[in-house]
Amino acid sequence: MQVQPLWLRITHWLNALAIVIMVTSGWQIYNASPIFKSITFPSTITLGGWLSGAI
Repeated sequence: MQVQPLWLRITHWLNALAIVIMVTSGWQIYNASPIFKSITFPSTITLGGWLSGAI
């Protein structure tokens, strides 16, 4: 079994973290939209706290 190089594993996990950050800030932007008021995400799982902080 071949193990991937350390730099590759580190960049993989940095990308995974970046995706989580982008998704949670996207949920905050989604919540601020007047078009989609039927479904909202709880503020505990969104990032930014307010619309301009999420952007």
